Amino acid sequence: MTTCLPHLQNLLAGLNSTSGVPPVTCVVADNLMSFAVDAARELGLPAALFWTASACGYMGYRNIRLLIDQGIIPLKDEEQLTDGFMDMPVDWAPGMSKHMRLKDFPTILRTTDHDDIALNFKLHHVERAEAADAVIINTMDELEQPALDAMRAIIPAIYTIGPLNSLTDQIVPCMDPQHKVSSSLWNEDHSCLQWLDGRKSHSVVYMNSRSVTVMSNHELVEFAWGLANSGQDFH
Repeated sequence: MTTCLPHLQNLLAGLNSTSGVPPVTCVVADNLMSFAVDAARELGLPAALFWTASACGYMGYRNIRLLIDQGIIPLKDEEQLTDGFMDMPVDWAPGMSKHMRLKDFPTILRTTDHDDIALNFKLHHVERAEAADAVIINTMDELEQPALDAMRAIIPAIYTIGPLNSLTDQIVPCMDPQHKVSSSLWNEDHSCLQWLDGRKSHSVVYMNSRSVTVMSNHELVEFAWGLANSGQDFH
């Protein structure tokens, strides 16, 4: 990200100097491309940053600076990951749940290194959102009012346009379900739907172990017996 700015500047300048091409009038970029704000400023254009996650997610990252200022993180040592330190209540964090604990924050704070690359990278771009003319966010006011109020105290021009997944049918209308827009890297398997339709409502236990979960044989057997002993259909 540290070398992207001049390339974006050249792209915008090239577009604005190309005959027959409408001039760029506004720059909208992902929040992690905050250098786009600088590129827009050079051309006198307004710039908006798009935060694709939740408002709570933004404030989760944003509040990490407060945790640093209070000396809570970086962690003093790795033992704090397992000795109960991460259960510390953080109910004072702006925009967060009153049940918030340290371990509920984004995992980038689980470091003992004040110069941690991932931590500082994320903090830089989250805090740079203040420089934008507006921040567009994938949520709605009715869902996240406390978090959005906290965001607007920092960044007044917040535009909620979510949930964006509700627009899927408009983006790819009237298509076979197997060809719908999806965030999955795998082709969807619809063979389970007929079986599921044959079960009573609210009677099926859904289990998702995620694609990166690693289980020992013993853990897998225990997991399977737990599902079997539940007496419920499961998938």
